[in-house]
Order: sequence, then C-alpha cells, then structure tokens
Amino acid sequence: MIQRRVYRTSGFMEERVAEFLKEDVGCIFITDAEGRFLQKDERVVLSEKAKNTWKISAPEPSEGQKGEVWELVDSENQQYYNITTSTFSDNGRLYQIHHLVDISEYTAVYKNLSAISVQWEEMSRFQSTVLKNLSEDYTAILPDSAKLFCTDEIMMFVRRKDRAECTVYNSHTKEKTTLKSEKDHAAFDLKAGDCYGDFVCFINETVAGYQYCMLLKQGGRFTADRTDNIMVQSAIRLFIENGLLKSQIIYESEHDRMTGLYNKGKYMSLLNAKFGKPQSIAIYNMDVNNLKYMNDTYGHEMGDKLIIKAAKSLMMMESENVWGFRMGGDEFMMIAVDCSMEEARQIKARWEDAVRTLNAEDDGIVLVVACGMAYGHSSDSLEDLLKQADELMYEDKKLKKSQKS
Repeated sequence: MIQRRVYRTSGFMEERVAEFLKEDVGCIFITDAEGRFLQKDERVVLSEKAKNTWKISAPEPSEGQKGEVWELVDSENQQYYNITTSTFSDNGRLYQIHHLVDISEYTAVYKNLSAISVQWEEMSRFQSTVLKNLSEDYTAILPDSAKLFCTDEIMMFVRRKDRAECTVYNSHTKEKTTLKSEKDHAAFDLKAGDCYGDFVCFINETVAGYQYCMLLKQGGRFTADRTDNIMVQSAIRLFIENGLLKSQIIYESEHDRMTGLYNKGKYMSLLNAKFGKPQSIAIYNMDVNNLKYMNDTYGHEMGDKLIIKAAKSLMMMESENVWGFRMGGDEFMMIAVDCSMEEARQIKARWEDAVRTLNAEDDGIVLVVACGMAYGHSSDSLEDLLKQADELMYEDKKLKKSQKS
C-alpha cells in the first residue's frame, strides 16, 4: 500500500513567505488614509524629519492604486529608501501598504560611479588638450595641469648637461616665469610623492639627456588623488617629453655644438627680428688671438679649449638684452640692445674682467681676445655699425700683438 506524504501547505508557506519578505526583500509599513503609521517594521527607525517628509511625499491613497513607486531620503540616518505603495480598503476605509527597500549602498555606489564618470570626462578632455597642443613649448602644459589638479602653483625644473632652469606657474595671476636654476637643485633628487616644502613631487623623469621634475603646491582645493591617474601621468609625460625633444632639436640648430653659444644661423635670424630697429645697440666684434699658434704647437685639443674659454667669457655676460655668438672658427660676436653708451662700456669692462677671471685658472691656457665695440641708435645703419666694430677689432688685435712683442 502506497502511503502519501501530506504537506502542510498553507501555514507553512505563509510563514516562509513572511520570513522571506521580512529578511530578504525589504520591510512592510501600513498607514491609514491620513498617513498615520498603523504597522511598522521594527528594523526601520525613521527620524522625525523623515516622518514629516513621508507625509508630504507619499502618494495620496486612491481606489485601485497598485505599485506606485517613490523614494524617501532620511538624511539624519543617512538612509535612502525605494518604496512601492498600493491602496486597499477594509470596511469602507482606505489603507496603504508600503514596501520599503533600503538602497543606500546602491545609491553610494551610483554616486561614486557618477564621480568617477565626471573625473573620467575631465581626464579625457585633458588628454585631448594635450594631444591637440603637442606642438607647443613643454611649459604650455602647466596651466591645464594646474586646473586639473586644482593647485595654486606649479614648479617645473629641467636640466641638461650644464644647463638648468625652473619655470613657475601661478594659477591666480596666470603668469609663467622661467629662470635659470642650480644644476644640482634639490628638486632633481625627489621621487614621486616626496614633499618639498609646501609642494609635492608629481613626476621626476629623464628623456634624451634631459631630467625634468614637476612639483605641485598642496593645500587649498588641491586634488591629490588625480596624481595617481595613469592616463594623466602618461599624457603629461608625452607632452613634456615631446616638448623637450623638440626643444633639443631647436637648441642644436641654434647653438654651436662645441661651445654652447648661439651660432651664426641664430645670429642671422635675429639680425632683423631682434637687432633691426632697437632703441640703441652695442656691437662687440671679437677675434681670439694665437689660435693658430696653439693648434700648431700644442694640438687642436688645446686650441679647442682656448675657443671654449673664449665662449665662457661671453656666456658670463649673457642676459635678457645681451647675446653671445660664435660666428665660426675663432670669431665671436656679442650684441647688447636698449642700453646707454655708458652701460655698453660697462658691459665691455665686465667682459674683460671675466677674461681675467678665466685666465686666473691654473690650466696653462692664456686667453687673449681682440674686441672692437661700436654703439649706435635706431637711426644708424646696422651695416655701418658692424663695419665699424670690425675695424676697431682689427685695431685692437694689432695693439695686443704689439704689446706682447
């Protein structure tokens, strides 16, 4: 005889459904037509502010109302509920049953995703700007970087061989200033994340013989977490390194390889652009004495050292209005613009002091340079001034040779 198993369906199932509703899919509230709570889940504690919000936000009870969805924010308890409301009647009175689901965690995730999305858009715009402006000077990245990191100031150090400079960008004044820097400045020893006073090192890299270091000022609205973004780091590296490589190509095309002075090509490009019509101009035409003797007697290596020493004397004079050029072989030129006759004479005197200082070095190389200075104004012919400086240089050369003999 087959025995049938009898299942307890009604009470057993209702119990399980109630348990499931209670523990897994939210909580149940019941209110009357006036919004008074008749039944509440003990697990949910609403603040007084949330209760008042409920009365205003809950849908009006109406016959046939099924599954109307609305939301309630309990800001004091930092909870966010999704609520589904339906209306039922009993003995001629309307009641509402509300199914509450706590979606606070999902809302937090959504907010985080929204923040990430906004940040991603900013990074993408930044990267597009970088790619669009790759032809610009490497310091052109600083204003956009300051905006991205919400920093008040950026310092960027760059060095190659014996040259080093620091560019400072201020996001308030929008000014960018570049100055010569110490070759062994402490910034070059920093690692990403290291602090330097009020600044933090964002990046410190090398490329094609250059070392560059970017420091971001902390405090204020500074956004440190963006410095860890790989896309941002890559975009900034790309811009700076592209700019430095381009700068190196330009540098090599404008400078004499042996001495580091501007070459004749650079002189020719500045002849009209910079030296064409200055208020005043001083031209110093120079020629190194005894180069042939040095080459023939001690070899070309010693002759090269003599040329390099002559170039150093001009470099010691260079400033915003003074340029030094190696025109070729043992011929050099120095040009100063927008200076008085007295200032022009002082420049020449300081250069002569520089030569004496270099000659005081115990390297066995005595530098003698003939120099002719011509001074004029915008109304004077540049060609005539160059000719005058050349003639005065030959006179000085003869004088110095006679003094030696």
